[in-house]
Amino acid sequence: MGDRINLGEDREDWLNSTKSNWKGCMEPRYDPISDYEFMLSDEPPTSGNLFDPTYNGNKDAMGGTRNATCPIEAAIGSTDLEFLTDTVDDVKNAGTGRFDMGLAWAWRMLSPKWKGYWGEDGYPKDYGKARKVIALLTDSHSTAWDREVVPSSGLQSVTYNELTDDGFRHIEKLCETIKDAGIELHIFLYNSYERAEEPWENCATSSETFYEVEDLPTFVAAVEQMDVYQQDLRISK
Repeated sequence: MGDRINLGEDREDWLNSTKSNWKGCMEPRYDPISDYEFMLSDEPPTSGNLFDPTYNGNKDAMGGTRNATCPIEAAIGSTDLEFLTDTVDDVKNAGTGRFDMGLAWAWRMLSPKWKGYWGEDGYPKDYGKARKVIALLTDSHSTAWDREVVPSSGLQSVTYNELTDDGFRHIEKLCETIKDAGIELHIFLYNSYERAEEPWENCATSSETFYEVEDLPTFVAAVEQMDVYQQDLRISK
């Protein structure tokens, strides 16, 4: 997971403003709840809830500027397996590691609040009308919370490239909110570190949807354990 998700350059009406060097990525739009100042939500981009564009020269949490990592455009709602695999093949490892961004945008692609925003009437379907599943593969390495978010929070004294305690706290709350909405979470933790195991297991819908993997064979074996896979369901809208 890099910094941002590329939704395509035809989403300008979702933005507060545009920049000449905008490539299709958007900044995190924080919707605080209780003690979670940096929470993300599934609120659609209506007036007052628009996004800021991601562009080179964004401010970082330390008061400087940084060149944001805007990857290739996401494969949104596609049933074309070849297109999906080609997209995955083109993914590059870069950026600070914003797992919350990946989770939030996956949620938005499934939330009925976004019905009509993805270019097809009636999609996403209402909760209860379709099984909704998010699968996240991550190694949990991140510098986002000490470079982008809150370096002054006092919770940053962890090994470099490990998500901070404050970051994990927000991730777990985001996962809880997604699950409460009616979406299954399957978490694949790849060659990670000990501190990450409990938070990500808490993120999963159950212990049966949390998988620790170390290479391609163990990842394939984990996917084959998913009841979604075993029921021979198809990727669909």
